[in-house]
Amino acid sequence: MIVSFQGDGTEDVFNGRDTRRARRTCPASIWSVARRKLDLLDAAAVNEDLAAPPGNRL
Repeated sequence: MIVSFQGDGTEDVFNGRDTRRARRTCPASIWSVARRKLDLLDAAAVNEDLAAPPGNRL
């Protein structure tokens, strides 16, 4: 469901590329968590799919 990324660094984190833009977007220590959450966003077919975990606050 991800149509576009706001920043190039976020796209690099999503694709697993270790670039300067990715390191400036978020610390490398949380990339695995960020990738997991981006994967959930990408797998969602409709917005309602994202409301399932209460922590998403949707």
